[in-house]
Amino acid sequence: MTTIESFLESDIRVGTVLSADELPNARVPAWVMTIDFGSEIGIKKSSARITKLYDVSDLVGRQVLAVVNFPPRQIGKITSECLVLGLPKDDNPDTEVVLIQPEREVKNGTRLL
Repeated sequence: MTTIESFLESDIRVGTVLSADELPNARVPAWVMTIDFGSEIGIKKSSARITKLYDVSDLVGRQVLAVVNFPPRQIGKITSECLVLGLPKDDNPDTEVVLIQPEREVKNGTRLL
C-alpha cells in the first residue's frame, strides 16, 4: 500500500505542447513533444508512443499532465525529460494510449494535488 507521502514525491504538472515531431529511427513510432510547464519548471521534451491516436495537429496547443521530477532517460537519439501520462484505451497492454489532460485550461506548471 502506498502512502500519501510517497505519492506526493511524484511531481505531476500540467503543460502545453508547443511542438511534436517524429522520433527519428524509432522501432515503434513515437512523437517527441516539446512541452511548456511554465516559468518554474520551464520547457521539457518527452517521447510518447501515441501516434495511432494523435497527429501533430491534435497535440500542439493541448495541455497534458506529466511527471516532471523523474531523471532524464535516453530514448533513441533524444533525452526524454518528463513522463507524459496516459491511460490504455482498452485491456490490451499493447493498445493505444489516451492522454490525460485537465478538463479545463489551467496555468502551465500547476501541480496535481
